This record gives sequence, C-alpha cells and structure tokens, in this order.
Amino acid sequence: MVNLLHKLKSYIEKHADFVDADYIEELIEKDKLNEALIIVNQTLRKFPNNTAAWSFKGDILLDLERYAEAEFAYAKSLKMEPENEEVWYNRGNALHNLGSYNKSLDAFDKVLALEPEDFDALVFKADILSHLDKNKDALQTINKALKLKPNDIDALYTHANILSELENYSESTKTLDKLIRIDPEDPDNYVNKSHDLIGLKKYQEAILVADEALAINPDDDIALANKGEAFLELGKYEESLECFTKSFRQNPASDDVCFQKARLLTKMGKTEDAFEELLVSTILNPENKTRAKKDKILSKLNLEKFRKKLRETALAQSRE
Repeated sequence: MVNLLHKLKSYIEKHADFVDADYIEELIEKDKLNEALIIVNQTLRKFPNNTAAWSFKGDILLDLERYAEAEFAYAKSLKMEPENEEVWYNRGNALHNLGSYNKSLDAFDKVLALEPEDFDALVFKADILSHLDKNKDALQTINKALKLKPNDIDALYTHANILSELENYSESTKTLDKLIRIDPEDPDNYVNKSHDLIGLKKYQEAILVADEALAINPDDDIALANKGEAFLELGKYEESLECFTKSFRQNPASDDVCFQKARLLTKMGKTEDAFEELLVSTILNPENKTRAKKDKILSKLNLEKFRKKLRETALAQSRE
C-alpha cells in the first residue's frame, strides 16, 4: 500500500494530468483499490497517452493479482516509453505470475540491459531460469546477485534451491546453514536442509533437522514427509509410516507423500496397499508413473499390473 502511494506521488510529479489525484490517494489509503482503478480509467479516457497512468493502472492491477490486465497496461505504457526500467520489471513480474516464463525472462533481460546491476531483476531472472530447468544459467545469475548483496535472504534462498535442483547438496546445505544463522525462526530453511541431507544420505541428521522445523511448526507436512523418508531409508518402517500418515493428514493432495508411502509399503511387503498409494500418487501427478520405473524399490513391483489398474481407473473416471 505504501509502495502504491509512493508510486502515485512519483507519477504525479512527472505528469500533472491525473484526474482527481487527491481522491485516488485517499482511496488507496483506505485500501479501496477497485474504486481507485475507476478514477485512473477516467484519467486514461481523458489522457490516453499518459504513460504514467497506464503504469499506475498496471501497479494497481498487479496489487489486485489481476496479472493479465496488469501486463496489458504495462505493455501500453512501454509502447510510449520503451526504456522505462521499472515498468519492464513490473511487466516481468506480471508475466511470471501468469506462468509465462519465457516472456517474463525477456522482460527481465530488458531491465538488465538498461541496468546490469539491478539486484531484484537478477534474483527474479535466476528464479525464472530455474523454473525453465536452466539451473546452470540460474546459478550464474544468482551468484551475480549475491556479489551485490551477500546476505540477502531471498537471494540466498534462491541460491540454495538452485543448488538443490542441481543435486549439489553439499553446497546447498552450506547456503541453508547461512540462512539459518540469519533467520533461525523460518522453518522452511530447516525443511529444505533436511531434504538435501537425505540427498547426501545423512538420514539421521536429516531427522534431527526436520525436528527443528517441527519445533517451529508442528504441522509442517513437508518436514514430516522428509522425516518419514529418512526413517524409511534407515529401515525404521513403523516410524516412517507414522510420519507419512501425519504428513498426509496435513496435506491430502501431496503426491510425493503417496509415492514415498508406496515405497515404504513395498519394503514392508504390503504390495496391494503399495499399489493403491502409487495409484493415488499417479492420479495426483502423472509424472510419478515414470518416476516409479526409475525407483529402485518400486521398480521391483509388477508395474504392468499397476499400469493396467491405472488404465482401468482412468476408464472408470471417464465414464462418470
């Protein structure tokens, strides 16, 4: 809200032709953004080439999470003022929220062409590159950002996630340790570290770190799932089952918990129950079908039988 007010005052300083600027400011202070938008539209009907009004319309729509409309407003502004770094940034933000990652990347590249050391744009670009599975490029980009602000929490978090995606867990855990020192009350840092410790096969340590997350948030479904996976790898099946059950209770839509539970039940010799969990996991996320083929535990199941059951389930659903 303060940001919108600051932007409005900045725009008014550059462009006096805003209709009822004082009233717009009053509406924003009262969090009446839709009403403020109506007045901004009146400005644009009167002054259709007012780049500041188009930009501010985009800002309001972005705050309202109406991303497609915001992107359109920013595009209109940029047609008249194509070298505006801030509007390119905001357009990239809107496109990112729409899932248009390639177009968003183009927008942030434009920002960085105008200002190569724009820290926020570098962090955003790294995140987008990771979404596009270009994690090596993402790592180079986030490293540039960290040279500018070595202790920034968002940049460090992105850095750790990218390293984890690259399965460079020894380095990702170092970044997570730094994050924990800076922000010891954020359970996500412990959750992510426990995940990466499992990647390093440090299962006992992963359990201890997951417990630190659960001390902050006892209902953290991912911390519970990580703990369940670590117990599974240690052969402590009852403890693992208890963790997966608690995790699923918190988040019944978690395909990964169902997948891990299928692995556990296979280990416990409960094949039919494992099939059921794998079936649910695959319905929630079809990629788990391929994942099961590559898994050392699940690949021992009769996957042809599973695929037949999956086809029967899909057929039954299509008839409903």
